[in-house]
Order: sequence, then structure tokens, then C-alpha cells
Amino acid sequence: MKNSVLAGQEKKRIIAEIEGVVKNYDESAKIENIRKYSTAANEAVRRCLYLYLGKLYRENPDLREKILKLIKKLLWDDSEHVRGTAVYALGEIELTETELTYELYETALNDKYQAVKDAIIEVLQKKVEKDPVSTLQFARRFLYHSNPRIRRGIIHGIEPRGRTHPEDILPFLEEFQDDPDKKLRGTILYVLGEISYKKGCLEKVAAALKRWTNRELVFKALKEILEVHKRYEKFSAKSFKETKEYLEKEFGKI
Repeated sequence: MKNSVLAGQEKKRIIAEIEGVVKNYDESAKIENIRKYSTAANEAVRRCLYLYLGKLYRENPDLREKILKLIKKLLWDDSEHVRGTAVYALGEIELTETELTYELYETALNDKYQAVKDAIIEVLQKKVEKDPVSTLQFARRFLYHSNPRIRRGIIHGIEPRGRTHPEDILPFLEEFQDDPDKKLRGTILYVLGEISYKKGCLEKVAAALKRWTNRELVFKALKEILEVHKRYEKFSAKSFKETKEYLEKEFGKI
């Protein structure tokens, strides 16, 4: 039942109910139908909900504010399953620079349930691959957020762009090199390792690290990069031996 496909008539009925809730939505509106679909055991029902909310958002500018407010209400729901579905709905809409959109991402990144936080990171990772320019611009707004969990979530969210275009995210990482949060610095090391072993990436990472002033973190990053090349040697552009020789030529003995 989990992955069953919706029958045509059932899908039409669900879509009609979703559209009715959205068009008549206000702050006091009852949204039990939306909640019901958010927690459905059938994954196809949940998918229908968030995909159709995204479709309504894209095709009906006059409904966008209502949809954002509805998602906001879902993100404050007591059920983590409802909040998780709301995250995927958020992933289907455009990234905009409105304060409400910023607030929605902030709420999701700060969720107490790891599954909800993982969902918003997954959403950001998909967005940064499809639309890197606007996603990175949007992510920059969170760079100095007071909550380190949110800062860590943003770094994880933009990581996939670094695997193909490390030069796009290395400036973000550099700004965090002296961050007081130990876990965040650990996240930086993880990301540097993950973006270093693809073809043409090691050289860009090394060039960036030469400019960093936190030499202790740079040394740890070099150790992490070597460890990743050892672990992923079959998939790396350079062998572990080649990587070690290159890094020691550039930075000295590691």
C-alpha cells in the first residue's frame, strides 16, 4: 500500500479537495483534509498533495500568499509527519526572497525531529542542483543565523553544487572557518572531503585552502581529504598516493 499508484478518480477527488482548501484558506480555516493527506499511509497520496500545492503555486500567482500561509500552518503542526509533508510542499514552490519564505525554511531547519530537518536539507540539495544561482543567493541569508543547527543545515544543503562546481561553495565554507560551533566546523571538514575527489575539484579545493587563515582547520581538512581519497579510491579522480603527493607538494608534510 505504501507505494501504490492513485486511481484516476481518486486522484481527481483529492486534487479537488486540496484546491478547495487552498482557495478558501484563511488563518482560522480547518484543514483536516490537508492533514489527512499529509499523514496518509499511501505515499502516493502524500506525493499528490505536495506536488499539487506546487502546481497551484506556480500557475496561480494570486494563490501564492495563501499557499505559503497554509504551508506555514502545516510546519507548526503537532505531527512530524504533517511537518515533513509540508517540507516537500515547500520544495515544490519557487525560492522567493519574501520574509515568509525565509521564515518557512528557518522553521523547517530548526525542527526538533531529525527526519524533518533531513527533508529540508534534501529539498535544498535538489534546488541547488536545478537552480544554483537563486538557491545560493537564498542560502546566503542564513550564513550568520544565530542558530548553529540552521547554519549546519545550509552547508549540507548546498553541498551537491560543490561536487561539480566547488568554486561556487568554497567562499561559503571559508566564511565559516572560525565559526565557534564545533559541529559546524566538522561539517565543513566533511563537505571539503566530499567535494575534493571528483575530477578537477582537488586543485580548486587546495587553492582555496591556501587562502584560509585558520591553519589548524586547514590541516584537519587535508587529513580529511586524504581519508576520503583512501575510502573512495576506486571512484576518485586521483589515487590516494597521487593525492598525498600533490597535497604535500602544495602544503608540506601532512
